[in-house]
Amino acid sequence: MSPPQAREAVRVIGGLAAGALITLATIASGWVAGVQATLVEMGFDPDRGQLLAGLLVAAIGAATVRLVSGRSWPAIGLGMLAFIAVFGGTFRAETHAALTGTAQAGRFDPLGWTMTLAALGTAAVVCAWAASVLAGVVRSQLRAAFDDARTLWRGRQIQGRRLIRPGGILLIAATLAVTGPVLGDMLNFGPQVHMNDGGSLPVGLFGGGGAGDAGSAPGASGDAGQASGAPLPGRGVTTGATDPARPWLAWRPVGTGGQVSLTFPAPWTGGNRRTADVTVYLPPGYGSGTRRYPVVYEVPWSIPYWSGAIAFPPLLDSLIDQGLMPPEIAVFISQSGGAYPDSECANSYDGQEHFESYIVQTVVPFIDANYRTIATPDARSLFGFSQGGFCTPNLLFHHPDTFRQALSFSGYYTAGLVSPQTLNAARPWGGDSVLIAANSPLLEAAQLQPQVASQLFLVVSGDPSEAFYGPQIRAFAAQLQQDHVPFALLPDNHGHAWIAVRDQFPTAMELLAARQVKLGVFG
Repeated sequence: MSPPQAREAVRVIGGLAAGALITLATIASGWVAGVQATLVEMGFDPDRGQLLAGLLVAAIGAATVRLVSGRSWPAIGLGMLAFIAVFGGTFRAETHAALTGTAQAGRFDPLGWTMTLAALGTAAVVCAWAASVLAGVVRSQLRAAFDDARTLWRGRQIQGRRLIRPGGILLIAATLAVTGPVLGDMLNFGPQVHMNDGGSLPVGLFGGGGAGDAGSAPGASGDAGQASGAPLPGRGVTTGATDPARPWLAWRPVGTGGQVSLTFPAPWTGGNRRTADVTVYLPPGYGSGTRRYPVVYEVPWSIPYWSGAIAFPPLLDSLIDQGLMPPEIAVFISQSGGAYPDSECANSYDGQEHFESYIVQTVVPFIDANYRTIATPDARSLFGFSQGGFCTPNLLFHHPDTFRQALSFSGYYTAGLVSPQTLNAARPWGGDSVLIAANSPLLEAAQLQPQVASQLFLVVSGDPSEAFYGPQIRAFAAQLQQDHVPFALLPDNHGHAWIAVRDQFPTAMELLAARQVKLGVFG
């Protein structure tokens, strides 16, 4: 091999190695998961979020190879491999689902599958090629700027023409360094976020970081942090807490549910809305007959979050149609427009927001008065994800005379945590250590009277290995076990992401129904 060929081979190998390292870093660091979660928050379902994240990683990998090697074909090849690394598992899962699906989902179509594969391959190639072309332009400019700088250095003499390209590159780099974080905040929090100094942050699409720090609670004692090192009980359900019978099969409906949109006077002052939104899902069969139904309350997101993330309410329709759970009313209570970006479903320290009282004293009585509910605590439950995963056990422990069950998906269990993942969680408490202790489920569980604790039931779902939420999940599960609070633990390995909720939601709802059977809700 001639010296030029050897140099060419070294450049290509170096480019491929750099592209592979960048691809692995985006996956291992959680960046891909963060992009997917952000897209889901924007309204994409998890699989589409994964698809778009895969195409983005393909572009990044291809651009890296082209910048280092200067060659297009290695860049496109690496881009394809990067796309497969991100989206390949999802495509395999979707293929398996299509091959093994029920008759209602339709028959597997080999031609459609082939066209899908071809479309994915074409999209990945086009993204990688486009990124490679752009990276090639950037590379040529960088090389020209480097040559000009080297000429200036060797000549020891200022030449205005030779200064243009290096100076332009430095100016562009400095501008990106200054404006890049601002643009990131604009996309995350809103275009106006830097227009006011000292104002409260609006709701962000993502929390950032992914750091391993479990956060700190202002004014809280160290007990919760010490508990975070507790061992995690194994997956399972407290013995005797549930009953697998399905009495609702005798009246199982089929079809689709409906939705009703409601507005209430806002439970806050100083927010940007004077009303609060509530959406009521009515199960299949509700429109005919006189049967009464249990109710599950979701907090604190509106139904579009769940529709985009786990295909709700079609998912609930399907579980009811299959008889896996009873027909059930679902109520979505939104915090949108409130005084605090994250309400924490709380009555805030300054009286500006009374979200907790609003849920218990306004929404629940209204639902019981206007819909055919089974108006007993045993027939009422809560569910939520992330912030909602904090809200549900906190509301349950505060109001066991209103709710008896709670489903917590990837929650945290100490109030007032300050971390990149919980940017606004401390605000409703105002640093009040008494409020923080009184609203930390991890501490509250130990304060429950035995006769109250035995009546409750929690489903705790999440990734125990996730850096921030994992220690919280492990500590809370251990605390529930220690204090003899009936619960089910559903570990998941998808991190803090909607895909984990989608995977665990059917099992969680079945467990909820089994608990209500045990309590005699269905007679």
